[in-house]
Amino acid sequence: MSLFLTGCRDASEQPVSAPDLPQPSLRPRRKHPLYTPDTAAILSNKNLIRLLSAVLRDSLVEYEKASAIPPVILAFLHQNDSLYNQPFALADYGQRYSAGCLVEKDLPRRQLRYLGVGQRTVVLTYNVGGVGVYTRVLLFEIKQNSVVDFWTDYLGNQAADKQGIIAQLLRTKDAEWRQYSKSRLAL
Repeated sequence: MSLFLTGCRDASEQPVSAPDLPQPSLRPRRKHPLYTPDTAAILSNKNLIRLLSAVLRDSLVEYEKASAIPPVILAFLHQNDSLYNQPFALADYGQRYSAGCLVEKDLPRRQLRYLGVGQRTVVLTYNVGGVGVYTRVLLFEIKQNSVVDFWTDYLGNQAADKQGIIAQLLRTKDAEWRQYSKSRLAL
């Protein structure tokens, strides 16, 4: 009887169809030129001081949402992500993410710590889960919707703002623990 009743409706009601929602793309469209990082320059800190100077001169707007990452940076992250062999995913500041050794399904393995976006530079730090939790820092110089220069490494502490991040990087740029790998980069 219940099957019959669920199929009945008032004749005056029009059937409602759900709109076709576009499926989200796992990879952003390539609207931005591909930027290939200079791994040797990054691992030897060749471009660090110049990028930090550019960040200091730029006025950054801070965000706590991953959706505020500029499209050119998001395209770069998707193009260069080698950590998990899947599209770059980042939880918002303070939101849950897969922080430990055991991967929690449907949760990103990264969590936003700091995002500062300026006219010419972008500073991004995030926690990465795995065997322990560590913080990555990424510095970008951008021009006309293109990445011009890039640097990345670990952030030694939980610096939470532009000045703290810059101070930490200047203090530790030549620290022994930064010598984690001289052969590869990971986002």
